[in-house]
Amino acid sequence: MKKLFTPVAFFSLLTMISAQPVIITNNVHTGLSFNLYSLSGVNTAILAPSGANITWDLGTTAATLAGTTDFLEMASTPYATAYPAANFAIKFTFGAVTQ
Repeated sequence: MKKLFTPVAFFSLLTMISAQPVIITNNVHTGLSFNLYSLSGVNTAILAPSGANITWDLGTTAATLAGTTDFLEMASTPYATAYPAANFAIKFTFGAVTQ
C-alpha cells in the first residue's frame, strides 16, 4: 500500500504546485479603471449554498455606483520609495463619481 501511495501523493503535489498562477509585470495592465458598485437588498440566506446546479437570484438587488478602482504605475505614486519592489498600485476612490 505504501508503494502505491507515495507516487500518487507525489503527482498530486506536483499538480497542485504547477497549477498556481504566477503574476509578473506583463500580466498587470496599469492605466485601467473599473467602477465599484454597492449592492443593497441582498438576501444572504440564498447565497449560502454553492456548488453545482445552484442558482442565486439577485433580481431584487439594487446596485449603486460607489466609486472607482485605478491600476497605477508604482512610480507615479508618492509611495514608490516606500515600496521599491512593487510593480503597481491600486487606488480606490469612493464618493461622488460620474459615470
